Amino acid sequence: MIILGKNRELLSGDNPPSLPEFMNKHYIPALPGGKSLVVPDGWSQRVLQEGRAVILLAGSDEVPLI
Repeated sequence: MIILGKNRELLSGDNPPSLPEFMNKHYIPALPGGKSLVVPDGWSQRVLQEGRAVILLAGSDEVPLI
């Protein structure tokens, strides 16, 4: 689950990351043990495009509309 309020500044900035970029650079490393995980290049993009991922967003009321 991506908690938007914890990432408010990043996601509401001038140049927010794409969802795959956010997953690879911010979300996965923040998971318990995530810093030691090795994510293959293109993995996030691939699982999203193939429909093999479920993305839960919490706190959409905490991030301003752009």
